[in-house]
Parts: sequence; structure tokens; C-alpha cells
Amino acid sequence: MKSLYLTTELAKTKLVILKAVIKAFKSKKRIISKNDLTLFNTSAYFILDIYFFAKKSIIKYKKKWRKQKKALIFLKKVLSYFNITTILIKIINLNKNLKKLQVKNMFYKLKKFKFTLFNKNTKMFINFVKLTVLLLKKKLNIVNYLEQLTKLFQPLNKKFHSKFLFFIKFLLKLLIRQNTAFSRIIGVQFTLTGRLKGKPRSKKKKIVVGKLSCQTINSKIN
Repeated sequence: MKSLYLTTELAKTKLVILKAVIKAFKSKKRIISKNDLTLFNTSAYFILDIYFFAKKSIIKYKKKWRKQKKALIFLKKVLSYFNITTILIKIINLNKNLKKLQVKNMFYKLKKFKFTLFNKNTKMFINFVKLTVLLLKKKLNIVNYLEQLTKLFQPLNKKFHSKFLFFIKFLLKLLIRQNTAFSRIIGVQFTLTGRLKGKPRSKKKKIVVGKLSCQTINSKIN
């Protein structure tokens, strides 16, 4: 029971410290895909997988320094509370996993949605293309990818909702066909809830691509 209590306390400590680290590094210009923490005596070792939307200049960084300064002060207090005197942070730049040919191929596959869904926002479209490539390469967390889809849907006019649904279906088919991270998946179900197409009441829309054999006893479900 004592070892179980210590394990639980260690897990809680890790969770609190990780939240403080993520808060310190959180920004609209980057995505923290994965995070890991190892504690050893009074030392903490962090590994963060980060995707950068755009390169920041020194001037822009100085302007936003005040906002991050509060988060860093909070992180310092958390580390001192748990008697951690040494920290080592390793940042893995996910942008380095992108190859020009892969991004180019994905760009042409999704190009037809650029003007309708992305409102001619080239930067947003290119970032989405890059995130799709990273997802296929198992470098990006699926939760982060779904958050980007949510950001894409929220500002859309109701007349573009049907095109967004078509885009989701097209995207899921594309992901399943790829012989990479999704090679073992034979079916996907995507659920979207909200006031679709300007309807007064919120409705649930399900998009099913491939085979979903959840009701078959003999099916092997991973």
C-alpha cells in the first residue's frame, strides 16, 4: 500500500509540473504535440515535441515576453515547491520531420479546398497541410489535429458547412488510403455536433468512412 501511495503521489507531482511547463511554452504560434517528464532526486528532465507555425523575429518575441514571464514565474514557484533545483528541457522541432516532396504532394491533394474553406488564407492552409503530413508520420497527436479542424469550422459561414462535411469525408478517405500511420485502420467515424447549415437547433452529424464492424463478435478490434 505504501508503494502504491508513493506512485500516486509521484504521478500527481509529474502532472502538476507538466501543466506548469505547458503553460510556460503555450502559444498561438506553436503546438505542443507530446510531452514527457522524468524526475530524479532534485532534477527534472523534460522532452517536448513542438510544431512551430511561423518563425518569430526577436522584436515580436520581446513584445509578447510579458505574457510568458508570468507563466515562467509560476513554473519557478512550482519547481521550488517540489524542491527541484535543476531542470533540463529538450525541445524536438517537428518541422524538421517535414520533407518538401511530401508537403508538395499533400498540398496538391487538398488544394481544391483552399479558396472555399480556408478563405484564401495561404498560411493557415499550408500549416494544415504540414500538420496532416506529420499526423501521417505519427509525429503529431490526433487531439492537436482535431483542434485545428475545430478552429477551421468555427468561423465558417453556414453556406460552407456542407463543403466542410465533404472535406472531412475526403480527408478521412485520404488518411485511410495512406500506407503509413493509418494502414491498419479499415474504418473511421467522425461526429460533429452543432447548429449545422444555420438550423436553429443543435444536431449531431456522423460521417462514417470504411468498415466499422463493432457489432460483429468475430471481429478483432484493437
